Amino acid sequence: MRILFITGGLTSLRGKSNSYQESLMEKMSERGHEIACLCMAELSLRPWMHWKRTDERFSIYHLYNGGVYPGVYPQGGVGTRSPQLEIDPSIKLRRLVFQIIHEFSPDLISIQSLFGLPLRMMEEIAQGPIPTVFTALDYFSICPTAHLFPPEEKPCRLPAQQLTCDQCCSQTLHYVPFWVTHHFDQWIDHCSNPSFLRSTLCRLRNIVIRVNRLWNKKSVHREGYIRRREIASESLKSLTVIQPISHRQAEVLQELTGRLSNIRVIHAHPVSTTKITSQPLPSSTQRPLRFVALNVHAPYKGSELLNSVFRELEKKQYPFELHFYGARPENTISSSQVHYHGRYQESDLDSIGSDADFLLIPSLWDETLGFVGLEMMARGVPLIVSQLAGVSEFVKNWETGFIFDPHQKDSLLQIIEELFQNESLRQKIQQNASIPNESLKTFDQHVTEIEEMFRGAVIQKASN
Repeated sequence: MRILFITGGLTSLRGKSNSYQESLMEKMSERGHEIACLCMAELSLRPWMHWKRTDERFSIYHLYNGGVYPGVYPQGGVGTRSPQLEIDPSIKLRRLVFQIIHEFSPDLISIQSLFGLPLRMMEEIAQGPIPTVFTALDYFSICPTAHLFPPEEKPCRLPAQQLTCDQCCSQTLHYVPFWVTHHFDQWIDHCSNPSFLRSTLCRLRNIVIRVNRLWNKKSVHREGYIRRREIASESLKSLTVIQPISHRQAEVLQELTGRLSNIRVIHAHPVSTTKITSQPLPSSTQRPLRFVALNVHAPYKGSELLNSVFRELEKKQYPFELHFYGARPENTISSSQVHYHGRYQESDLDSIGSDADFLLIPSLWDETLGFVGLEMMARGVPLIVSQLAGVSEFVKNWETGFIFDPHQKDSLLQIIEELFQNESLRQKIQQNASIPNESLKTFDQHVTEIEEMFRGAVIQKASN
């Protein structure tokens, strides 16, 4: 097959390691498919649109649709203030996209991200003769922050007529400040802490944000976001197949867009689930239990929940170690039992997993899946996961791990205290987690599922 992937860009959140989309395209190319990638929203200071082509493992088209970016910021998404740019394409954008489609002439179009792709354009592509599959890796189609989580509030499950996106997105960084602060964060991560350079860069970054907020006083009318949601519902229904990556995400999409008949759930699996190893049991009950949190850097990820729970455990003098990996949370705990390791690479996962007794996924939002959960499960690490995370579908509660209710104040605390007090339960969970989970697939198995879905979409479109 000739497959055109449409993504926001190939930049990975973990530095040099490949993104899920890039890994999928590479594997499909290895299997003999002819692949091209259209990157719609890569970071650039240039607000105009242009495109270029390079030939490497597959053809790559870069199309900078400046101004359309969801603002998925390290401390939490703050959303776009330009819903109109996410609805209707400009004449130039439309011409360039269809020029690329005509040039490559694909058998199927796989939309992996809507960042930079206006909703009306997605609908227009879907109404053409080429089958379209949308892999819903996030909620950007129905939420301008991609998270369905307003700052300091509970998850947003509002119908279109009740949306408060204008308030939720009121602190949005415009495109240029977002680009500048993004690079400030990259530089800050490479500075020693504390240092004069690091503190200076932090001050400059915060000045950019404050200036943007002063500039950003004019509010966007709520009607623009309502229209965005309504058109998203229409556009999604026009696609050949919509692939949510968890059943929980499928339920949210159904609830907020109306009944979608073209949904097929396939759990996404990253390349790093391929290596499956057993996790050794603790040799001594006196050793502190080691808890790991990967990419828990924002309130919607549950950073404040972990802070409150582990402060309470420290007061009760339980022997534990809590290790944070990924972007540093805004609020940290000053304790000899809590450690912050910064960003990590995919190659670090084996060592992280070998030192972990339990992985914590304390999501307060309807997380689409949670790749970190699959990555640690593949290494035999049991999960303590919020029921709002899609990866909870892989956990047998109190058998292979634990599922807690984030709406119940002490739910997570009670589970962890039980682990300290019940050694036989802890050993049972860790022993069960060391047995490969049948629902956890290797990346090759996952790609085979995707191939079958693509072929089915081609047959379905042809029959219609």
